[in-house]
Amino acid sequence: MNKGIIIAIVAVIAVVGAVGTFLNLQSPQAITPNLVAKEFGFEGLGYKLADNQFKGGPTIQAKVGQTVRIVLKNEGTLEHEFMVVEDLMAEMQHESVFEGAMSEATKPGQTSTITFKAEKPGKYFYGCFLDEGTKPEKHADKGMFGELVVED
Repeated sequence: MNKGIIIAIVAVIAVVGAVGTFLNLQSPQAITPNLVAKEFGFEGLGYKLADNQFKGGPTIQAKVGQTVRIVLKNEGTLEHEFMVVEDLMAEMQHESVFEGAMSEATKPGQTSTITFKAEKPGKYFYGCFLDEGTKPEKHADKGMFGELVVED
């Protein structure tokens, strides 16, 4: 094989490796926390709901720029959703903080996948803002929420 071709191939491999390393530094690995929805809280990441205690859910931690893929399994008897918001107590919750950080209503026994990019640092809340079985209160009012912390 021609010495010039070998040098060119080695140079291309080195450049591709350097670009790959650079991209990995710029966009952190994706995280995939699995959550289980129940009445009225979330389980996952080592967090289990206990009877007669604060409901809620685990804290999800991500880095700015990281892709977050939530796999939500509904083991409850009501429909549940997942949405990331800034203000847990806001009257109406219609859209999430991050594009894609919201599921459709997930029926009992079904699973939804929610994928979004954690674009800006801060403390946010995720929760179920449906009111089936709790109207006029939302499921989040009953303790079905958790924290999402996005760090630099």
